[in-house]
Amino acid sequence: MLTKKFLFVSVIILTLLFGFTSDNSSREANRILGIWQTEEKNLQIEMIEGDGYYAGRMIWFLCASGESMMFSY
Repeated sequence: MLTKKFLFVSVIILTLLFGFTSDNSSREANRILGIWQTEEKNLQIEMIEGDGYYAGRMIWFLCASGESMMFSY
């Protein structure tokens, strides 16, 4: 009887541990999502998530001449 109880408790604990770990890792990976700007403040990149991958697209940049360029997709 003690073995069944121990096995049951072990399965519950492992399920909880792996459940929290996988949720936390996906949250950490999604921290990259959003709009990012360079330190020079002359470029903005939007990071998006697709079907199992991450991608970035340039949405705004400042030319050397001072002209502002925006992109719409």
